Formats: sequence, structure tokens, C-alpha cells
Amino acid sequence: MRYFVTLAEELRFGRAAAREHPVQSALSQQIQRLERELDVRLLDRSIHHVDLTPAGAAFLIETQQILDHVGRSAHAARNAATSVPALCEGIIDAGYDTVPQILRELQDNHPDITKSKQAAPSSTGGWPTAARTSPSDVPPGPRPR
Repeated sequence: MRYFVTLAEELRFGRAAAREHPVQSALSQQIQRLERELDVRLLDRSIHHVDLTPAGAAFLIETQQILDHVGRSAHAARNAATSVPALCEGIIDAGYDTVPQILRELQDNHPDITKSKQAAPSSTGGWPTAARTSPSDVPPGPRPR
């Protein structure tokens, strides 16, 4: 699919092959295999030029989204494997006196948790959120009192 997207962007087999680094014939074979698998012609080919068919244009949009999602998925997996849990802290009103103390105790009891502060706009109109985290972000152990 990546070869197809590159070819659709370049509209020339030679340039697409140069970007992706297979020989031009291998790129062409991969595209032909994809068209056979889908049972639809994705490209109009001439000796000097390539154009997308309407099916190819539709496939390009979906394929770009899939490849973007694959990239995000790989990034998320690498981050999950290498990063420490994170706690996102955002205090909306100074009237929430106990939240800073709770968060300090949480940080003291679990120093591997990274903390970041975010200011929330006062016009949100939503429920105040003092701290957000998913259960998997907080290591097991005693809760702060």
C-alpha cells in the first residue's frame, strides 16, 4: 500500500521507485499484485505517465488514512514500551485546596510518574477536572490520604 501511495503522489514509476528504493519492475509488480488482489484497476498507465482511476483515487484516500494510523499505532507501542506512566494535572480553581496535596503525596509515593500542568480555559462550562489519568497510568500501591 505504501508503494501505491508513493506512486499516486509521484505519478511516475521511476520517481516512485527512487523514493521507495525497489527496482522499478518490482514496484510495478507490487502494484499489479495489489490490483489483482482488489480486483479493480487503480491506475491508468501509459509509457510516460500514470493517472489514478476513480477507484484509485478512492483507494488512495483510505490507504493514506490506514498508513497514518499504522504510524500512530507504532508510535504508541514504542512509547508504551519505553516511557514511564504520566499524570496530567490541571487545576481549574484555587478553591480545590486538597488536590495539590493529593498530587504531591502521589508524586512522593510514586516518583516514576511524570507530571505536567495544563491550564484549563475558564469558559469550559464543563465539570471541573483536577487530575486526569487512566487506571493503567497509576502504579498499584497505597492511595494518598
